[in-house]
Amino acid sequence: MKIKCRDCSNELNGKCKIKKVSVKVTKFRNCDSFSLDRSRELQRQAHKEKVLRRQNIDIINKQNRTTHIQETHPLTGDLSKFKTTAI
Repeated sequence: MKIKCRDCSNELNGKCKIKKVSVKVTKFRNCDSFSLDRSRELQRQAHKEKVLRRQNIDIINKQNRTTHIQETHPLTGDLSKFKTTAI
């Protein structure tokens, strides 16, 4: 069956414990000694959720910045029309 070594409990630091060779963990390969490691799958899902949550927060913050109205200084008013202080 075609699997990825990143999901196998027999993989450790890029090495297959069964075949005694180095492997690329994201490459599909045929393996009959595959055993699913649920903890790795759960860690990857938790990381994806964290990344998506952070992206949603960034989108909301960006929307808040664009809708924020420029407020003027309460005492002096809008000074944006002046370019320099020199006479």
